[in-house]
Amino acid sequence: MIETSKIKEEFEKVESENYKFRTYLKNRADIDELDEQFLELHNELFKKL
Repeated sequence: MIETSKIKEEFEKVESENYKFRTYLKNRADIDELDEQFLELHNELFKKL
């Protein structure tokens, strides 16, 4: 787990890659299908809370 004090530093390491991935998804993904997939993932990850 990342220490709270290092979150910004860690984010900056991958910021460019994250932006490229987000742009790729916006230009090529089916929005409805992507939303459904993220909802399934969210539910799977957080169902135990």
